[in-house]
Amino acid sequence: MYFIYILCYNEEDMIRQTISHYRKRIPDCHITIYDNYSTDNSVQIAFQEKCEVVRFDTQNDLNDHVHRSIKNSCWKNITQGWVIVVDMDEWLDITQQQLDIEYKNGTTILDIYGLQMIGESQTQNASDISLKNITKSVHDSEYSKKICFHVPEIKHMNYSVGAHLSTPGGDVKYSIKKYALRHYNYLGLKYLIHKLQRRYKRSELMRKEGKAVHYRFAHRSEEHTSE
Repeated sequence: MYFIYILCYNEEDMIRQTISHYRKRIPDCHITIYDNYSTDNSVQIAFQEKCEVVRFDTQNDLNDHVHRSIKNSCWKNITQGWVIVVDMDEWLDITQQQLDIEYKNGTTILDIYGLQMIGESQTQNASDISLKNITKSVHDSEYSKKICFHVPEIKHMNYSVGAHLSTPGGDVKYSIKKYALRHYNYLGLKYLIHKLQRRYKRSELMRKEGKAVHYRFAHRSEEHTSE
């Protein structure tokens, strides 16, 4: 059994591609979209793609504490099988066959290395490029997350805010092979600025706490790029 949990807020530009990525590699997976009351067509697309949808509400604030709580708990009703917990712009390079082999090897958590994918889009929604054809990337240890694990051997993940760090509890055995987690954020200058500007407007609470501080740079770009 294979369970994938994906956080979502206004991801209509990427959601189909992300779902396709996982469905192609893990045909028997069950995908649940945790949607923060998107105002675009994300939920409709999720239903069209035969995903389960669970709604949560942060009153239009970007609240990483709530995200952390979801990632730590959304899979707790699963009694056995592989679990993947990701954001919409995170694509894990793994196949169903590889997961089956890792299970036979006694692996309970995949060892992962993070990649920042570098695109060359000239638009705000990256509609002029194909994400699956992007080959340029740089290693980013911040995205070497522990996001794929097997239950019931793993009892707790104890993610930090942002889920970049975690302290798993249970019978922890990492895979010998390292698997790539590709992060699709730097898809082009217009795309990145537009994304950061939107998140800046929702991240006041996090910025007050000294988190999500990178969104400050988006504010400086608002006079040059419209929302």
